[in-house]
Amino acid sequence: MKQYLTITFYILLLALLTACGSNPNTSSDSGALTFNIKLARPATAYLTSYLTGNDICIDYGIATVTAVVKDSSGKTVTSGNWSCSSHQGIITGIPSGTNYTVKLEGKDSINTVTWSGEKTGISISAGETTTAGTIAMTYIGSDTTDPTVTSTNPLTVLLLSL
Repeated sequence: MKQYLTITFYILLLALLTACGSNPNTSSDSGALTFNIKLARPATAYLTSYLTGNDICIDYGIATVTAVVKDSSGKTVTSGNWSCSSHQGIITGIPSGTNYTVKLEGKDSINTVTWSGEKTGISISAGETTTAGTIAMTYIGSDTTDPTVTSTNPLTVLLLSL
């Protein structure tokens, strides 16, 4: 009987020791942020930059979109980048907290920022993915080249006779 109690005691002790510190409901102290991107064609722009194709990323030469997440003090906490054609993004590893700002920049092939947008007041919960909705990006490029007329069709001449 004594041997039976000793074995039972050791099994219970082993079960107790292996269970301590084990929590199946643990969560990370950081979260993620997802969003969609809306690139709106400028209402006013020089003709050379106002293109009407189906893919605004190609029309304006936007190669990549970068995102920087800043906390309420303006300190960068994380960043990410992806191809413009995806029109959406996800940033992981954001510490849980409130009042974050995500700033987006669209860059051309020579890394010049030509598009920009941001969203403020974002809260991140630990172990969760926050949806920030749609972030509108606007054209901030510096196209100051006047358009050049290369041809007109048809050539019309109006003659007035008296």
